[in-house]
Amino acid sequence: MTNSSNALPDKWTIRLHPTLNLLVLSLLDAGGIERQRSYHMTRTPAAVPSTVHDLDEITDAELRGSATALIDRYFERLARVRENADAFSKAVPNWFGLVARLRRAVPDVQISTDLDHDDLALRMTLTATGPASGHLLTLIASWPCSATADGPTDGVTRGLDETGNVTVALEQEPAIAFLTWFREQSRAAAQNGLAVAEHGEADLDDYRFPVSAYAKAALVYLGEGWDGDSGFIGNDGRIWGPTWRTILISVTEDFDGVPDLTVRWADDPDGLAVAVDLPNGAASTRADLRAIGQQIADIIRAKFSDS
Repeated sequence: MTNSSNALPDKWTIRLHPTLNLLVLSLLDAGGIERQRSYHMTRTPAAVPSTVHDLDEITDAELRGSATALIDRYFERLARVRENADAFSKAVPNWFGLVARLRRAVPDVQISTDLDHDDLALRMTLTATGPASGHLLTLIASWPCSATADGPTDGVTRGLDETGNVTVALEQEPAIAFLTWFREQSRAAAQNGLAVAEHGEADLDDYRFPVSAYAKAALVYLGEGWDGDSGFIGNDGRIWGPTWRTILISVTEDFDGVPDLTVRWADDPDGLAVAVDLPNGAASTRADLRAIGQQIADIIRAKFSDS
């Protein structure tokens, strides 16, 4: 039974593509990006529209049921992703401070997160090459949960590619366990006066609000005609306006390794990037968040609204 809240979202479409005795149903968002796909068996090539903007446009009851199930499946998966993202954010509220500290503990390490499309949960990958490889493997080996008596811990995969890059991939639960351990190790070192980071223990409290919250705050000041979405676990925010070209709000590191909040085109990572001025650091209150959101909106109007 279809939940009425799971109707086709505004400006979203379903593309119907016949192939052999199948119809391929692709759910496309307002920007034309495929979000979900399914298949409908059909014995005869029925006359169906190639693009559907409303489920009522599908007159065949069975096909409409398949289209409805496609939308329901998308929202079920989206709810699962959000549930896992919320769980990660709650367990690791100081993500950006920990990332900055990891990069100081293992110089030149690359840290990335993406979505495991099977488990619909976060996957964190640490990559290092050259001398950094040894630092990374030593750090992982120091983590008590990196292995069990029966072998490597489930959800932790080590790899070495043909170019000499060492990778350590952690599924969501092991990633939370590792970061929790690393945070406590860092705090213990700081309390003992050992290995204190250049910018101090306060780094662990940087970016108390997820970066997506800064993008959401900017939307209030951009007004009508603008919309946005959150990246996975809120580690970036995406804004688009009348041209539909997406603007990315994210945290990057400048030459001295200090995290900067930046505004750039999502499809041009090496292009224009404008750092947001944070004289008082990252937002610690809602008022701070609103002020920074207004600054981001001003940057977008000045630098990113004409392309």
